[in-house]
Amino acid sequence: MLINLLMKHPDYTQTKIAEELDWDVNTVKYYMNKPKKNFVIMRHGTSQSGYWEVLYKG
Repeated sequence: MLINLLMKHPDYTQTKIAEELDWDVNTVKYYMNKPKKNFVIMRHGTSQSGYWEVLYKG
């Protein structure tokens, strides 16, 4: 669900992702931590004007 959302909307911030999924921002941060550490997703640019890249979708 989270990876699919990032593929459709790579420009979303974690706040926007939380709004879209009706989650708390801390929940989004928690569930994005492991994919970031495992190089499944990567953030390019700044936190406000950057974008997410999905490197691997298993």
